[in-house]
Amino acid sequence: MEHKEEYIVETYNLSKVYNEKLVINSCNMNVKKGRIYCLVGQNGAGKTTLFKILLGLTLATQGTATVLGMDCKKDSLEILARTGNLIETPVFFEHLSARKNLKIHLEYMECKDADKIESILEKVGLKDSADQHVSTFSLGMRQRLAIARALVHEPSLLILDEPVNGMDPVGIRDMRELFRKLSEQGVTILMSSHFLSEVELVADDIGFLVNGTIVCEVQSQDIPQQNAGGLEDYFMKVIQGE
Repeated sequence: MEHKEEYIVETYNLSKVYNEKLVINSCNMNVKKGRIYCLVGQNGAGKTTLFKILLGLTLATQGTATVLGMDCKKDSLEILARTGNLIETPVFFEHLSARKNLKIHLEYMECKDADKIESILEKVGLKDSADQHVSTFSLGMRQRLAIARALVHEPSLLILDEPVNGMDPVGIRDMRELFRKLSEQGVTILMSSHFLSEVELVADDIGFLVNGTIVCEVQSQDIPQQNAGGLEDYFMKVIQGE
């Protein structure tokens, strides 16, 4: 049995009602420290809503959620300060450069180490585009910048909603390698993704969200043993209740 202190994120019987619709339904999640946990589910399964609850951006209707040992309702500002996130479509100062956008973010986070900006721009592959106005960025470049912004203040936990959305195969590979390096350095990553082939390559643990409920959590290494068809086939069986 796991000890509670090993978990960076925990939810217990978490539920959320939007406009009389049950979006999150008695959801239990356990994210271990230093692991890459991928949340997979169909569109509308509740992935983004769950992430918003964890960050205190919306309140649960019932149940409890803790992040870094803190209550998501009571300690939302501290949670936001100690995590990095990418939720839905990222918003930037369009008329400013990537570098200046990160500088503003660091000032907002009360972190003044400007050297971090150059390092993180290189890590996400934007070093040569650092002085371009964000208005000129492609969707994939915007995603890279959003990941840079989530990382630049050196959080111990990343919560990323579809972080490789809009990226080409090179960008997806680059982010996979970056996430693995971060995990090796002790950063915990909780992310969602529609790219099941990529989830198989990057995830340590996978949670399957069906109609607002995590119906199972498995280690990715166990899936081939449980299902010869790989993650895609396993996912189809999960959502069909097999």
